[in-house]
Amino acid sequence: MKLRTGTGNILQPWINPNDPLAGKIVLGVTNKIHGFWIYLQGRHSSEKYLVDLWNGYAFGDMPPIFQVEGEPSSQQQSLVMTNNHGNFSRFRLGVEGIYEVYTWSSKHREWKLLWSVNDSCFLTSPCGSYSFCSKNTTPRCNCIEGFSRKLETTWTGCTRVTNMSCSRDRFTKLHNIRLPNGRNNIQSWTSDLQEQQDCEEKCLADCHCTAYAFVESRKGQRNCVIWYGELEDMRNYTLGGHDLHVIRIAPTDHGVG
Repeated sequence: MKLRTGTGNILQPWINPNDPLAGKIVLGVTNKIHGFWIYLQGRHSSEKYLVDLWNGYAFGDMPPIFQVEGEPSSQQQSLVMTNNHGNFSRFRLGVEGIYEVYTWSSKHREWKLLWSVNDSCFLTSPCGSYSFCSKNTTPRCNCIEGFSRKLETTWTGCTRVTNMSCSRDRFTKLHNIRLPNGRNNIQSWTSDLQEQQDCEEKCLADCHCTAYAFVESRKGQRNCVIWYGELEDMRNYTLGGHDLHVIRIAPTDHGVG
């Protein structure tokens, strides 16, 4: 299987399991948004939901069954399915936009479900601002260090415990995170900073910066990403995602007096 960027090359499910007419959801890949993204989109909609960013090896916690072909500077890159350690794999897009990875079992002579994107966190910003969703915790929504729940009776996101002081702020690191992609924040990407320290200093120099990450969006290519505004639509993976996602908090909320 090969999906190309910039060509309208997409996957589209049947309208239902018994009707091969085109369904309402499409899946594609794009490299126009500062990285290589897998997205879902309504058939008649211009708005894409960016599901996950390529980290140089995989999308989120999906098994590494794809590789990217083409030059990073080219708008004609391709996502190509590979031989997963000698095993045959199959990528399936379901009616509701649920995509899954199957592996062939020679012993049982059938396809076995290896991975599915469908879990309790597969929703657009299920936990609100300044929190992340984890399918491995109860409850699934968790406030970032330095933040507390807005309401105790229902989950509506989190708010800062202490206002930022700008000059004395610190960062807390979150591992294996799907990077924020909500409507209430602005992202700034740059590839001209060579070290993570440079990225951190760029964020600290701007009092409106709420978070930064130094991510490997492709093998050997790193980008400094800076966020302004509320951070939404984050989730925590057991494996995968981006390790260097950090959040700006006041020093008193980070054990610093």
